[in-house]
Amino acid sequence: MSSIFTSVTQGEGSGTLVQDSVRHLTQKALARRWCLSARTLERWRWLGLGPAFLKLGGRVAYRLEDIEAFEAAQTRDTANTSQQSRTDTRVGVIDK
Repeated sequence: MSSIFTSVTQGEGSGTLVQDSVRHLTQKALARRWCLSARTLERWRWLGLGPAFLKLGGRVAYRLEDIEAFEAAQTRDTANTSQQSRTDTRVGVIDK
């Protein structure tokens, strides 16, 4: 079973199948992507944390666009530009 799957719908015309642009990852695939255990993702869902997910029958799926949006929201700068304090030349010393 593939851990990344796409939606396929009936296209107009001669019965061709058209692949939708929405891609999904299984819980296992997302756990591998983020180097987490699948159990962590289960706990996050129970706590209402983590990316949005779909429940399809008994299966859980994550839309790739929701995963990427969650990743973007977790991005942090290494330098806190709103901090008014100045860091001294010695490591760990801050003047207020």
